[in-house]
Amino acid sequence: MWITEIYKHDHRLQQLSPAVRALYWAPAMVLALVSSSVYFDWAMFALVNLSLLGVIRIGLSKLTRLYRIPVAFILLGCFVIAVEIPAQKAFTTIGQLPIGFSTGGLQLASLLLSRSLALIGILYFILLTNTISELAELMRKCRIPALFIDLFVITFKFIENLRQTSFEMYRAQRCRLGYSGNGKRIPLFASLMAAVFQKSMQNAKQLETAMQARCAGENYCFLQEERQFTLPQLYLPVGLASLSVAFLLICCNYGW
Repeated sequence: MWITEIYKHDHRLQQLSPAVRALYWAPAMVLALVSSSVYFDWAMFALVNLSLLGVIRIGLSKLTRLYRIPVAFILLGCFVIAVEIPAQKAFTTIGQLPIGFSTGGLQLASLLLSRSLALIGILYFILLTNTISELAELMRKCRIPALFIDLFVITFKFIENLRQTSFEMYRAQRCRLGYSGNGKRIPLFASLMAAVFQKSMQNAKQLETAMQARCAGENYCFLQEERQFTLPQLYLPVGLASLSVAFLLICCNYGW
């Protein structure tokens, strides 16, 4: 599942400027990074996903499919952290080597799992409520160097170009019954990868030529609609940020 497949331009925050939208996710990201409470991270993860369901208006099944690949990598890393070899309290033995879980490893793994899921949820909220051009414009207003902004835009365009090219070529091979036999799958997949990168590099070169023909130079400029913000638009994000800070202080005070 790709984010571009479920992105909706008519989400509930569409009329807000990117700066006001940043007030919804920027405090949450900072608090998730500085928090050392598992309970706070899980609460932030739940709040972000409920906000995604309400703001983006996507189904729970589509949202769940977005987490499949990152959750698999996170669980693998947490398992490696939690396992202790040799273990004092082993649950299994391979040869003469006891394998078990350490208390400190389990605590660190649970913190890593909750914080990673909270940050991934916030990242999905950013990508599903902002276009790449809006994020680039917001980065430009934050005085981020133009080199980093251009690298960010070029990387996204190259990944999207790879995705679209690979899907088109894979569909063409399937229509020609290229994957009908098991012996054909590996050679066809190898040729697909080679053709995808070759075609993507050609498309990137054509894009560069088209930009230079239009005297665009090396800067990616976007036309953005100016959205004026009013004071009532700040009430909800500031209120949510205040409640999040208060809950984090409670978690830290009681050692949760």
